[in-house]
Amino acid sequence: MQSMRSYSLSALLCTIGTAIILSSFGPACSAQSSKTIFLYGGKHHKTFLGCLNCSETSEQSICNEDGRYGWDLQPQSIWNNSGEFGSDLSPSSPWNDLGQHPPVILDTNGNSYGYFTTNSLYPDRTQIPWVLSALNSYAKTNDRARAHKLLCDVHNSNTKASTPAADLAGMHEQHPAHDCTLLFFLHRPCHAASRKASGSYPGNSR
Repeated sequence: MQSMRSYSLSALLCTIGTAIILSSFGPACSAQSSKTIFLYGGKHHKTFLGCLNCSETSEQSICNEDGRYGWDLQPQSIWNNSGEFGSDLSPSSPWNDLGQHPPVILDTNGNSYGYFTTNSLYPDRTQIPWVLSALNSYAKTNDRARAHKLLCDVHNSNTKASTPAADLAGMHEQHPAHDCTLLFFLHRPCHAASRKASGSYPGNSR
């Protein structure tokens, strides 16, 4: 009986401790989301361009219109029509069908999920369904507002964390997912599965 009480107390403390840890990391970290994915841009993919599937209230979200990566007047925003990473004419922009250096999508372990580009013929283009939907829409319509809606509305529901995670499941079976990984907060260097993004850190610009 005593051992049963001890076990129950331990389980309760573990549950409370886990809840405290998860809540400490805010909206960017969710028990439902197995992977958080980020954009890195530039010729060597050393420039952090924001988070693709964080909560839209996160400072790092590309959907936060008041944030560094979601505001269309910020230089590192993919929504900046005249910026290096948002112009239709820039070689580093995902919206340039002929761009030579589109952003790459990486998770906190450095696993690559392909390139974020409207060019359907670009090698290793991402196959994440909800991301492709936005990219293909822009390729057909040149409607940036619609692409924004398709990318961001997937997060505006109660399933905002689990929906993207479901799309990512199995894409990198050789790299198991880590629920609410601490690597992002520990600034662990990330390196893609097929190539190293030397000097890149999730959440940091270099």
